[in-house]
Amino acid sequence: MKDDDESNRKATKAIYIGPIFHISTQGCEWYSLMLASLRDLSRRTWRSRDGGAQNLTAEKSEIGRGLSSDDRIGFLDGMRGWAAVVVVLYHVYCGGFPFSERFAVVLVALPPFNGGLAVGIFFLVSGFALSIAFQTTGSGASLVRIAAGRYVRLAVPIFVACAIMHAFLVAGIVDISALPRKFDGMFEFRPTIEHLLRASLFESFFSYSYSTSYIGPLWTIPIEFAGSFLVIAVLLAGWKRSLTWPAYASIFALFLYMESVYTLFVAGVMLCRLYCNGCFDRPVVAKLGPIAIMVGIAISMVPPLDFNFQLLFGAMLLSFGVIATPATRKLLSAPLSRRLGDWSFPIYLMHTVTLVVIGVPIMRFVQASYPGSLSAYLLATVFLVLASIGSAALLIPSNHLAIVWSRHLGRLADTAQRTLRARFWPKGAAETDACK
Repeated sequence: MKDDDESNRKATKAIYIGPIFHISTQGCEWYSLMLASLRDLSRRTWRSRDGGAQNLTAEKSEIGRGLSSDDRIGFLDGMRGWAAVVVVLYHVYCGGFPFSERFAVVLVALPPFNGGLAVGIFFLVSGFALSIAFQTTGSGASLVRIAAGRYVRLAVPIFVACAIMHAFLVAGIVDISALPRKFDGMFEFRPTIEHLLRASLFESFFSYSYSTSYIGPLWTIPIEFAGSFLVIAVLLAGWKRSLTWPAYASIFALFLYMESVYTLFVAGVMLCRLYCNGCFDRPVVAKLGPIAIMVGIAISMVPPLDFNFQLLFGAMLLSFGVIATPATRKLLSAPLSRRLGDWSFPIYLMHTVTLVVIGVPIMRFVQASYPGSLSAYLLATVFLVLASIGSAALLIPSNHLAIVWSRHLGRLADTAQRTLRARFWPKGAAETDACK
């Protein structure tokens, strides 16, 4: 009997530990890419401040030539990508599987594990990225395209991610009754096709509920969706050059007074305006960048870690500092950062699926077989982080499809509004298409 128990224990270890070493080879590829990026950066001599300004001007000229603003500015991709990694780290080490409660309280205050700060940066980057086409061209067509395509851009990957979790639930792979206390309140529904469609395509945007959602972090989607239209409203309010900054400042002050998370979308619009006006080309701004980064990090570590003044200002100052500092812009434009940026939304959606489907049984095994072992805990959690990032590959095709479809809808909507204006208001059509 003792021999049988020992054999079962070894077999169980093989089931759980074996995949760790197998999938860790995937992590080695990411590690190699990171080293290559850092080597590339170290071999280059940092250019002078004038060189940094030329690089920034070149980036903006790409947008001015009509290229897609959302995926042409490298540092925006990098900011999104590393923010997604921080969210994963937060959910692994603080939210889902902390080594201890005391351990989690200490970690969550540190920037690499501060999930709230990362989400705040997500919102600010959205405001920046959604407004840059309008800021550089002054054409209302870009706003029409955003309004027409935004739902599809978000809904397609969300539906696919929810469908993957739905399949695991229907197949009985996820034992809801055995989920740890940290996952209490999840999956309080019967997984049916009707619920899948309602939860992913409607509730995720308009009436999110943690208990009926397939993916917990979808709480940010109603904010992201509404924030996209807030960006459009802010840009329209400041359409005339003489009203731009008074309108931006008034709306920003209003949301900041309410301590609203939507302040970050307005801040993104304002930072984008400064960027397009050449503010970040100035040497004095580059000197302020590192100071803003340090102050932003310090403020974001002040409890309580919620969307209050501290976290809002922390996210804004940190983002300002990153954009203002040539070194951080270059680092965030490196190949690894750009790749993470391309995968940021799939990572955000799929990491919860990975933690529930793979993470729960692995951590249960680690706690039962190696109680109190920090090395076993770190080995398992590092694997979960890599697996969470790697699982985003399942969503890449649908994410790219969403981009294509949203742009197509945007072009159709732009063509339709141009046709209508040309027919019913030909003079106004020419005026509103003009640049600022």
